[in-house]
Amino acid sequence: MKVTGPNGNSIFLPATGYKDGTVIDERGSYGAYWSATLDEDYNNFAFNLSFYDSRCNHYSDYRYSGFAVRPVTE
Repeated sequence: MKVTGPNGNSIFLPATGYKDGTVIDERGSYGAYWSATLDEDYNNFAFNLSFYDSRCNHYSDYRYSGFAVRPVTE
């Protein structure tokens, strides 16, 4: 998934799948990346960006979910 910010810069996020225990599911078709934002309403949740095919969502999920991290610097 190519993600473009309001300044026109973009990054490519591979469809890494997610880790469920010791298994990586949906690699190549699904991607989910953590943001640095905790969900203030639920203390064990944090927000993430997920995508499947061309659909992209931003929602919160359990912090123990096996999503990827894409570190960036300013």
